[in-house]
Amino acid sequence: MTITSASVPGLPTTPDVRRNLALGILIGLALGVGLAMVRHALDTKVRGEADLKAASDRPVAQIRWSPPRPIARSLWRATRMAPTRKASGACGPTSCSST
Repeated sequence: MTITSASVPGLPTTPDVRRNLALGILIGLALGVGLAMVRHALDTKVRGEADLKAASDRPVAQIRWSPPRPIARSLWRATRMAPTRKASGACGPTSCSST
């Protein structure tokens, strides 16, 4: 066995940015798609008639559908039910400030 002395490289070694970026994107994409497929396979929610028929062999009598609640309507209710400040000098049901 022969041992040789180390030599100085002719070009400096640097990370290959393009290769590392491409590998990072591909690995991240593969992990994301894999995770989405696992979540889809483990999902047990019944979202429609086809899911219901696949989950049970009994006949489907009726499907009840309700539209999603609009955001603007729920925000309107939240602001209507929020307590408001009384203007100074206003009379309330239990007290009245008079000066």
